[in-house]
Amino acid sequence: MERLLTSIVAVPIVAGIVYYGSPTLFLFFVAAVILMGVHEYFTIIDRIGIGGFRIPGMALSLLLLLSFHFNGNFMMEWGLVAGVALFAAWFLQEDNVKVAIDQISFTLFGILYVAGLGGYYLLIRGLEDGRNLVFFLLLIVWLGDI
Repeated sequence: MERLLTSIVAVPIVAGIVYYGSPTLFLFFVAAVILMGVHEYFTIIDRIGIGGFRIPGMALSLLLLLSFHFNGNFMMEWGLVAGVALFAAWFLQEDNVKVAIDQISFTLFGILYVAGLGGYYLLIRGLEDGRNLVFFLLLIVWLGDI
């Protein structure tokens, strides 16, 4: 029953943002969803005892989305910033080298998995019939969740 009520409220809002929202509004919508996903990812890896870098990971996720928003023109710069930021976060927070690679790799994987794949919503929406493709993609995801 709760899912039905949520979908009654969420579907019109999401459809309105996808079809009628500006690219900036759609970016903010995707960023909000991605940040929730990245937060959930870090909660999961904290439970298994890895403990990634949550704040740098969320900031790098937003930067990756901005790179997608600008048609991927800043991917090389993002890679450099990501590498430096994650090693700097480890250097400032941890002193155990044995867990450093685990934390950095799990953090980077989460960013690329959640924000990297989510950024394709921005690229797809920029296509000629992108609004319909994004809605179709969301429909497939929602139907797969039933």
